[in-house]
Amino acid sequence: LPVPKYAHLPLVLGDDRKKLSKRHGITSVDNYRSEGYLPEALLNYIAMMGWSAASGEEIMSAEKISGQIDLSLLGKAAAVFDFTKLRWMNANYIRSYDLAKITDLFVPYLKKAGFDPDAFGREALERRIGLMRGSCELLSDIVKNAPMFFEETPEPDAEAAALLSTEEGKKAAAAAFELMGTEITAANFETDLINKIKEKTGLKGKNLFHPCRALFTSSLNGPDLAESMKTVGYEICLKRVRKIHERFN
Repeated sequence: LPVPKYAHLPLVLGDDRKKLSKRHGITSVDNYRSEGYLPEALLNYIAMMGWSAASGEEIMSAEKISGQIDLSLLGKAAAVFDFTKLRWMNANYIRSYDLAKITDLFVPYLKKAGFDPDAFGREALERRIGLMRGSCELLSDIVKNAPMFFEETPEPDAEAAALLSTEEGKKAAAAAFELMGTEITAANFETDLINKIKEKTGLKGKNLFHPCRALFTSSLNGPDLAESMKTVGYEICLKRVRKIHERFN
């Protein structure tokens, strides 16, 4: 039989430039899976350690990599395992994944955190996932923004609570409380509510939008505010406004 040809891949090091070991972080495939790394992202990242495509591309399918990889292009220097780069790559895959499939992958993480994705129809669930996945580097990150979409009146996080207790926050809450049910109804709240709060309070820019985000989502971070309000719906937004107004005003 012909003698096989052997090639030695560059050594993989941790960020301290020492041989990669358990002390550098996650090393078990099961751990990567439970954290929420996608198989495609992990394979893509490992393939790029010690090799790079002639085109400079970094996000590549297994088929594309196998069609381009060339042993003559392997680097001789040791490769450093960069978790930040791996998470960045994983986030790219999460954003580009088929929505129905990524929804199914997110569901176990939501249930484990105590949320009930089964309370919504499939279309409504996918709409929520479609908004949230943009801020996820790992599948497990979905729980960070889940309260604003899976709880009727989520508790404001520390930053949101601090802002809602300011003069701007109280003004926005009071204005929303007065407007909803009078000038603002289910028919026009998506298009007119923020502008009406602006007219009523004189707030503008971040002094308007940050309190409104805190008021309707209980957080200062998250998906597009208008889309989030539309997805949650008028009745839920009204309940949140009442709760915040009672608490801070």
